Amino acid sequence: MGQQISLGFDADEREFFARTLEESGGPAHVTDSLAAFVGFADAADMAKRCTDIADRVRRDGRIDAADLRRSQLACEILFSSDIHGSGLDWEATTGFSDAEAIGLLRRVQVKMLGLRG
Repeated sequence: MGQQISLGFDADEREFFARTLEESGGPAHVTDSLAAFVGFADAADMAKRCTDIADRVRRDGRIDAADLRRSQLACEILFSSDIHGSGLDWEATTGFSDAEAIGLLRRVQVKMLGLRG
């Protein structure tokens, strides 16, 4: 494991972020080319690593520095894209309303921007 960074997320942000990453294992439509674009080896690697990242974030609110950018991009795509992410199925699969999720996404983005410098 590399350098660990504290995300500084509150409980709602942690749950939103983790739940979004878990969408990579279904019902999101992750392809090998999308996974490579985000920074993973392939779709299976993205699903596995996103699940591992989600578990870590839920457990202690920390993330490996190498996963910072790719997990944010994954979160953004998995939440909003109806082609590669949960998109229109978001509310049904996660229990978060679109309105609640967009607010949480913006809070997560602001905090992660501060971590990226």
